[in-house]
Amino acid sequence: MRRFISFALVLLLFASFSTSSNPETDYDPILMTRSELAKSIGLLPSRIPLTMDKIYVKGNLLLITEKYKGVHVYDNSNPTSPKNIGFLRIPGCVDVAMKGFVLYADNATDLVAITLADFNKIAVCSRVEDCMPEITPPDLNYIPSAFSKENRPANTVIVEWKKR
Repeated sequence: MRRFISFALVLLLFASFSTSSNPETDYDPILMTRSELAKSIGLLPSRIPLTMDKIYVKGNLLLITEKYKGVHVYDNSNPTSPKNIGFLRIPGCVDVAMKGFVLYADNATDLVAITLADFNKIAVCSRVEDCMPEITPPDLNYIPSAFSKENRPANTVIVEWKKR
């Protein structure tokens, strides 16, 4: 009887390990090809942010990042009632900064400079490729080997992680 109880306890222990969360398998990367990434930035109609991450204020502009998606742009001339101008799609965006009317943002592994002087003519004025580290999954500070550059389609970059 003791052997049976010991065996049952060992089985229960192994079962608990197999159902525990493994951070390397809980997330899947969202990939873009290099050519898609280069054409991915653009101003879309305004929409309600699904999530809000960082807030950046520059003059009358209020910028709110939506992690991995882009930047919500508001006219903050009247701070009691900001006007949603549009959504600047920047896949892989986590952080932004501004100097003058140039927005600097990470576009996955690239650093891009985007002119915001005229919202009818949003344009990438500069791109530095592969100067930023790849986006890691939540709660990890590395890319799991299953999703390393060697183990995914050629010329792709990670722009986001989705929970399975």
